[in-house]
Amino acid sequence: MRVFLTGATGFVGMEVLARLLERGDEVVALVRAADAQAAEGRLDEVLGKLWRDPAPYRGGVSAVVGDV
Repeated sequence: MRVFLTGATGFVGMEVLARLLERGDEVVALVRAADAQAAEGRLDEVLGKLWRDPAPYRGGVSAVVGDV
């Protein structure tokens, strides 16, 4: 399933992100950042907090820059 997730870099959102990726879902995350590169960097930080080796999960998530 493809899921659009807001708050993925927050405390609760990162846990939701983890469960979705472990389940095999494709996640598009809305990330507050100056540009796309910074948004991807924030996602990389979150993945690094969630897993010792986040590489298997990196392909399952992409960032969209924005603010709600």
